[in-house]
Amino acid sequence: MLTSSNVYKFVRRQLDFINEMYYDRAHVVHPINSALRPFAETEDDSRTVVVDGPNTRQLTKSDLAALHSVAAHVMLVAPTIATSIVQYTMALSLCPNDASVALHLAAAYLHQASRRAEHAPRSVVLQAMTYIERYAELRSMQETKARGTSGHVVVTQEIAYNFGRAFHFLGMLGLACEYYERVFELPVSMTAVADKEASDLRCEAAYNLASIYISSGSMMRAKALLLTHCSI
Repeated sequence: MLTSSNVYKFVRRQLDFINEMYYDRAHVVHPINSALRPFAETEDDSRTVVVDGPNTRQLTKSDLAALHSVAAHVMLVAPTIATSIVQYTMALSLCPNDASVALHLAAAYLHQASRRAEHAPRSVVLQAMTYIERYAELRSMQETKARGTSGHVVVTQEIAYNFGRAFHFLGMLGLACEYYERVFELPVSMTAVADKEASDLRCEAAYNLASIYISSGSMMRAKALLLTHCSI
């Protein structure tokens, strides 16, 4: 189902409205030197802006990045993915250390590369893999900080699973199997969600790996894998 034009227009209006409030100094409650660069006004890059008459609220770069991401999510199912890639890129430029935005941008490039009308799919795939590498780097840094293991790189199930999904999507089944198998050996992410059971991706990895085994005729291996990791 394609994105409703009304939904798209609504998201665009909201995006334009927030951008105008943030960047237009007429809305800022305590404007300062206009020569300052954007986002240089406070340590957390927040601004108190006038929303409606006497009402004010704090806006940060994270607010803008979140709205750009929402717009990108909406546009991702549109006939052209280019607009979605632009919005994800803007979100990442606002929050360059946000691992989830980097992953979403990589996924958008992967979908772009799969389009029949794409004239340079290899270069688009390279861009996708670049952002997946960036996502893995950022997520690993977050995991290292959360575990207090400074100087030791932490690779979790989530990172290996997303690499496996990317290679699976591209039809590179050998590499996909390799990363799916790594999921069974790696620790659960401590930053993805609070519920460790929900962030355990062994079942998902086993299901995807079994689907590859079934497509290659390895029915017994697929059955054993599903019985081990996907049975209640």
